[in-house]
Amino acid sequence: MTQHVTRVRRTTVVWVLVMVVSSTTSAAPTAASSLFTLVSSCGRTDLNAFPFAMCEDLDANGNPPVDHGGFPIPGVPVQVASIRDNFTLRPSDLYTYLGLGTATAGFGHVGTATEMQELQAFQDSFGVLNLGSVSATAESHDTLTLSAGTTARFGFTLDGPLVGVCDFGGASGAPCDHAFGAAASSFSANIGPGAVAFAVDQEADTRTTQIFGTFDPLTRLLLSDPVSITGPIELEMLSRSSANTKGPLPVPNERFSTQAVADFGDTATLTEILVFDADGNLIPDVTITSDSGTIYPLAASGGPGGGPGTPMPAPPALLLIGAGLAGLLGSRCGRASRLPGGKEPGGQPPPRHAPGV
Repeated sequence: MTQHVTRVRRTTVVWVLVMVVSSTTSAAPTAASSLFTLVSSCGRTDLNAFPFAMCEDLDANGNPPVDHGGFPIPGVPVQVASIRDNFTLRPSDLYTYLGLGTATAGFGHVGTATEMQELQAFQDSFGVLNLGSVSATAESHDTLTLSAGTTARFGFTLDGPLVGVCDFGGASGAPCDHAFGAAASSFSANIGPGAVAFAVDQEADTRTTQIFGTFDPLTRLLLSDPVSITGPIELEMLSRSSANTKGPLPVPNERFSTQAVADFGDTATLTEILVFDADGNLIPDVTITSDSGTIYPLAASGGPGGGPGTPMPAPPALLLIGAGLAGLLGSRCGRASRLPGGKEPGGQPPPRHAPGV
């Protein structure tokens, strides 16, 4: 497999462990074609709970903020999960937390986005972590059958990710401590025996980017190596994002404020499939069928990454979903966020946008 890997030094971190009911970690369905989404958040964790750490950020029914998602528009095969988690320790305490997360899964495209903000976070003297973590997962599984060809290459267009710590106006206008923020966003696809991946991980001010496959930074096309066509091809697309508090944490009861954003929410989309004969010639008239009934784009001519392709059109309902999610998540940039507890940002400069990778 052609690989391009960019690495920078990574620091050792301690992630916040959020233990929720076992159903929140269940795997995606194993059907030939299926969609799966999951978003979870926690603004307070008791590490001393037996036998596992326990999330104490609960709703009125005693449940932690978890959403498996659903299909908001009947007849449109797009599953969406989302969370807005406002947590306040108690009216007399300064600590407030905001966790936002969205996961979108469709056949041929997946996307996730997370944001965590916290004001006056701390670890108390009993080991309870009054700080937060939010994560989102989107998966798409399908089986493709090609009418001809010896090998195929799959091209995915990436719109994202956007990853940053304290790069979006700080923690609601408060001083933002880079040292305690972490964010990660990734896309990967398993295509039969082949795979591609694009991942960005930022811890404080240290960023790591890893790319598996052939990536064109101008077109944002991530192209797989040739995959042998010996029968139906299993296609699995996966997007994951997380925004967390990292460690080592300050001494007990020492306060800090931070913010982290990981956004692959504009999706990774399968935009072309190039099919070749035994001599390496591109075949323009291959029929592609799928278990989900989705029409996937075939690159009819040109070389790898150069074919015009026939991108799958987005139905009007799907465009409405995208617009709604953009409104939910895009508001983080340039907005005056209000965290629980009545915290309003002070005068703050226009938010800086973290550079895309």
